[in-house]
Amino acid sequence: MNYSFVAEKDLAVVSPQKPVRVANPLTSEQGAMRTTLLAGVLRNVGHNLARGVRDVKLYELGRVYLAEPHPRHPSGELAWPVHEPRRLGLVLTGARRAKSWTGGGDAADYYDLKGSVEDVLEAMGISDPRFRPGPHAALHPASASQLVVAGQPAGHLGQVHPAAAAHFEVPAETYVAELDWEALLDHSVALKQLREVPRFPAVARDLAFVVDTAVLAEKLLEEIHAADERKLLERVTLFDVYRGPPVPEGRKSVAFGLSLRALDRTLTDSEADALCVAIRDRLKARVGAEIRA
Repeated sequence: MNYSFVAEKDLAVVSPQKPVRVANPLTSEQGAMRTTLLAGVLRNVGHNLARGVRDVKLYELGRVYLAEPHPRHPSGELAWPVHEPRRLGLVLTGARRAKSWTGGGDAADYYDLKGSVEDVLEAMGISDPRFRPGPHAALHPASASQLVVAGQPAGHLGQVHPAAAAHFEVPAETYVAELDWEALLDHSVALKQLREVPRFPAVARDLAFVVDTAVLAEKLLEEIHAADERKLLERVTLFDVYRGPPVPEGRKSVAFGLSLRALDRTLTDSEADALCVAIRDRLKARVGAEIRA
């Protein structure tokens, strides 16, 4: 179902923006133009759940209607009193995949949603996205995240806020995202460039750091890349976060897998070790990280 026209009471739960009101709505539930896709996708989840569908994964690509001039055409012949940007909405709840003899049945979580967002970005050729804490009226404060692309906000994602879950009659373990489609298109790659298979092997290293619990993994990734002055890092993967003994209270262990490669030669162990030392020294200076044996 497409909910371009929605009830103001629904919008108020998920968006602080004042909507454009409809002068003669067909029903009381269609009295306003939507300022977000989230009210509609959550209504769709509730609609499916009420009809016995327990595992729901939906998306919608559509316009929202904001009571403001178009930022690119605020005046002149192309001016319009309502801004109508496109948004991409994603929502999931229930099991990650159907239960069968091979497994499955485990509940989907925030990282399934984040993975779906990353799949969209990869398909569009958008590299180096960032996910940072960012409050949103529709999202639980503990998981509310902001997507940043090329330094600019490009959407929000996280677990639905308990008040929104209750209002739309969906499970508390419902996860939603709303992405700025126009911003994504601005940074997308229409034709991807391919490169030849690397001639020289990669060198793998694992590093684990103990940091304060308040230090974000995103900050650690940022500093790791900043330490790579010779651009040898091909890939950095976060593969473990641990809290508990023997890690002191108030701190956590965060482990990364590094893949290093040079395009013109085989890297030596000494070159790989030198980069690891540079990363260790930078993280110690910038965030107080200690290397974990």
